[in-house]
Amino acid sequence: MGCGSSPKSKRSVGRVVAALLLSFTLGTATLTSTFADELDDRKDELTQQLADERANIAAAKEDLAAAQQELANARGSLEQAQAELNIANRELEVAQAEDARLAKELEIAIADLDIANEKVRQGEIALQAQRDRMTLSVQALTQNEPTLILVAIFFANLGTVDFADQVQWTREVFNIVQSEFQKLLRIQSDLEAAQKLAADAEQAVRSKREEAAAAYAVAQDKQRAAQAAADRVLLLIQAASDAEKSADSSLAIAQASEQDLLKEMAAIQAEIAKRDPGESRPADSGSFFHLPLDPGWSLTSPFGWRIHPVYGYQSYHSGTDLANGCGKPLYAAEAGQVIRAGYYGEFGNYTVIDHGLIDGNRYSTGYAHQVSFAVSVGDWVYRGQLLGYTGRTGLATGCHVHWQVWKNGVLGNVMEYV
Repeated sequence: MGCGSSPKSKRSVGRVVAALLLSFTLGTATLTSTFADELDDRKDELTQQLADERANIAAAKEDLAAAQQELANARGSLEQAQAELNIANRELEVAQAEDARLAKELEIAIADLDIANEKVRQGEIALQAQRDRMTLSVQALTQNEPTLILVAIFFANLGTVDFADQVQWTREVFNIVQSEFQKLLRIQSDLEAAQKLAADAEQAVRSKREEAAAAYAVAQDKQRAAQAAADRVLLLIQAASDAEKSADSSLAIAQASEQDLLKEMAAIQAEIAKRDPGESRPADSGSFFHLPLDPGWSLTSPFGWRIHPVYGYQSYHSGTDLANGCGKPLYAAEAGQVIRAGYYGEFGNYTVIDHGLIDGNRYSTGYAHQVSFAVSVGDWVYRGQLLGYTGRTGLATGCHVHWQVWKNGVLGNVMEYV
């Protein structure tokens, strides 16, 4: 008789296998759920990091613009300071030349003064001699001494005189005395005039020299002040140049960090797209997506690389900007579930819809800068349903919708689906 298992034992084994399968299934589900939660958490972290990094980029851009303006202002100030320094140097050269010229004039005036003083000395000697002559003449006239008369005649160059006639002699001596007295007055007047001319010439030159020295001192002060101003401007230029380099470096680092975060975000989106594929449905006939705005809209900024309208640097535009005014109705591109409806950094009031699988691919769409919402997270919406109203919340230069699409977690050009 061969060995076999009883029905009871078979049922026991079946229960064990079922329990193991259930345990495995629950464990796998738990792991999958945990992994999914981690992906969602990491996505949220990346979203916040991107917002922070873009804020850093904005700050670095502002710092760079301010540094560039400071540098431009400093360079303009340097041109003005250099011009003022050149003027001050020319004024100093003129003052130096004038001071040198007046120094030579002063030397000449001093030499002339020496000559005049010598003439004064000679004149004083002549004046004294003339006084002595007059003294002799007066003595001869008053004392009638023969010896003095002869001396007086000698000094006066009278020649032979008839001494018999006393009256005539007296008259002659008086004339001599009078002549000598007039000569004395002339010598004294000439002496005083020479002294005055010499003193006036010296004073005039000294005054000019003092004026020139004062002008030279002023020119020196101007030159030193202009040089100091130019030196200060050079320091400002160096500081502004350093600030510009620092801000430019910070901007480059922030932009590189932004690109790294975008790459990681794309990888996370791709992982999210792989989970819970759900059931695929065919795309609606006609346009793949319903336009989010009523007719009359205009495309203001396309998807892809562009010059950022606020920051001014080249950046990747993650959506397409459509505008038709403020407070206009905003519609869902396709049916799906609202997975985000709230304020989201530079996107402002932001709605994201998960459309699930369409033709075997998972799609999501985003709508940024709304002024207000008409749906909430968890709501199921149909194609063309009202989501909210257009605005300019977040970082925007005007009212519009920033419209995005993800296909299997990868951003794409939404205009290819309309």
